[in-house]
Amino acid sequence: MLQNKDKRKKNRKNNPPNTALQEELFIKDTKSMTNHEWMRQYNELLIKTRELEQLIEIISRGKYQWETTFDAITSPVMIVSSDYNIERANINFADVCKADIRKIVGKKCFEVFAARNNPCDGCPLSESIDKDKPLTKLLGNKINSREFEVNAYPYLFEGRQIKAGVMYYHDVTEEIRLHQEAIQNAKMAVIGMLAGGVAHEINNPLGGILVFAQMLIRNAKIKDDPDLLNDVTEIEKAAKRCKKIVNDLLDYSRISKNGEKATINIAELLKTMLPFLQKVLKSSNINLDLDFSKELPQIKGIPDRIQQVLINLLTNACHAMPNGGTLTVKTIADKRDLVLMISDTGVGISSEDLDRIFDPFYTTKQQGKGTGLGLSIVQRIIEEHGGEISVNSEVGKGTTFMIKFKGE
Repeated sequence: MLQNKDKRKKNRKNNPPNTALQEELFIKDTKSMTNHEWMRQYNELLIKTRELEQLIEIISRGKYQWETTFDAITSPVMIVSSDYNIERANINFADVCKADIRKIVGKKCFEVFAARNNPCDGCPLSESIDKDKPLTKLLGNKINSREFEVNAYPYLFEGRQIKAGVMYYHDVTEEIRLHQEAIQNAKMAVIGMLAGGVAHEINNPLGGILVFAQMLIRNAKIKDDPDLLNDVTEIEKAAKRCKKIVNDLLDYSRISKNGEKATINIAELLKTMLPFLQKVLKSSNINLDLDFSKELPQIKGIPDRIQQVLINLLTNACHAMPNGGTLTVKTIADKRDLVLMISDTGVGISSEDLDRIFDPFYTTKQQGKGTGLGLSIVQRIIEEHGGEISVNSEVGKGTTFMIKFKGE
């Protein structure tokens, strides 16, 4: 007993007064607790521990569900601070940007998403945060050749103070393409009706002008007057050009699905055109490179119409190489489909013209050299046959037209 008392005195000397007092009170308190009280406190502690474990499990499950849902969204989504720093992004955002999801947090969103040094044109983030309301805008610049509609939602935290925004990107490339295609189809239908009506009204009087001009050229008196003969000859040339335009208009307005369809072997059809091609190519110093794949699928269509497509594209390719070059005609079997590529090493087409080359009456040729209906007719014939046509070109290097037909 005396020894215990001496030990407590010794501890009081080594510890601060309040610590020693707390220790003594704790010892007295624990000594005064019964076994029942010990068990009660132990059970309360055990219950609180289990509640805490359950709460941690709920939070962990919620975190996992939130992250899984966030990454399951098929469109790019990110949380961005008011100064455009990425705080979080989903996997699809990283895939669109072709970036490592682990390395984009903290970087500027416009650097990662659009490879820019400043915010994207039309970005609604700043305005959305300032006005404290969701905003939707069409992004002014393409991302990897895709069009995006951007939705910005203010992100509230820290006492409802807006510090960031949730950015949701919706790919509207296909919607815009379909909308533009619908407008183009409507325009072409109207132009087709108008072209047919105008052509029929002009055709008869134009034919009369041409006949009388040719009669005057054969007149002896006219032949003796060089100036007059030259004037009448110019009238004949102008009438012939107008006649060609009228015929193109009629051709454009008559295109339809009606006609006798047959099984067409594109390679064989191209071979039947070789005599015609060789004459044109030889006079223009153009080399011909034919590359036909074996076992090509055959297509169903109107042979005369398909031949019209080939003649137009091959002629255009020759005209694009005034100083000579190489014309390549290649066929590929794409599963059950047939792909035809016609390439030239000519002058090429500018990006501004590429967007309009299939528009009726739009031409890149010199005035008086074309009506601007050739490629419109080509596109319509191909689409009437259930096919697709696309073009790639580089100024100074050449152009490639690619046509895809569904095989039988």
